[in-house]
Amino acid sequence: MNTPLYITHFYFSLLLRIIVSVVILFTFPIPLFYKIILIMMSDFLDNHIPRTIYSNWISGKTLTYQINDKITDTITYIILLCYILTTSNITISQKKILIALLIFRIIGTVLFILKKDRKYLFYFPNFFLEISLAMVGINHFSLKNQASNIVILLVIIYKIIQEYILHYKNL
Repeated sequence: MNTPLYITHFYFSLLLRIIVSVVILFTFPIPLFYKIILIMMSDFLDNHIPRTIYSNWISGKTLTYQINDKITDTITYIILLCYILTTSNITISQKKILIALLIFRIIGTVLFILKKDRKYLFYFPNFFLEISLAMVGINHFSLKNQASNIVILLVIIYKIIQEYILHYKNL
C-alpha cells in the first residue's frame, strides 16, 4: 500500500519542527526570550505553510493531526524545558512552576490521546510555552514584580480563551 506523498511530508514536517527547535536553542546566539518566540513560530511548519503548498494537506482539525501535533509539541517542550533548566537564570521556584506546567499538559495530552476527546486539551491547558516566554521575558526585560504579575495573569487569561476556542467550542 502506497502512502500518499502529503502524509509522508506531514510526518516529515513534524520531525522538522523538532529539529528546528533544537537548532534554534543550541545554535542561535540570541537571548532565550527570542528563541522561545522562534520555537512558537515553528508551529507553522506542520500546518499553515504546507496548506499553502498542498491542497489536500491534512486538516488541523482532524484527530490524526491533533494527536501527532500534540506528541510533537510535547517532545519540543521537553527539549525546551531541559534547555531552560540548564541555561536560564530564572529562579528555582520559576523552574519548578515550569516543570509542573509541563507535567500538567502532558497529563492532558495523554488523556486526549487515550480518550480521543479534545476537551482534555482544554481541561489541561498548555500554559507551559507561554508562561515560559513570560517568565524568561520578565527576566530579560527586568520587569518589576507588579508588572510581572500582570503579564502572567494576562497570559493565563489568553491561554484559557485560546484553548477554549481551539479545543472545546469548535467541536
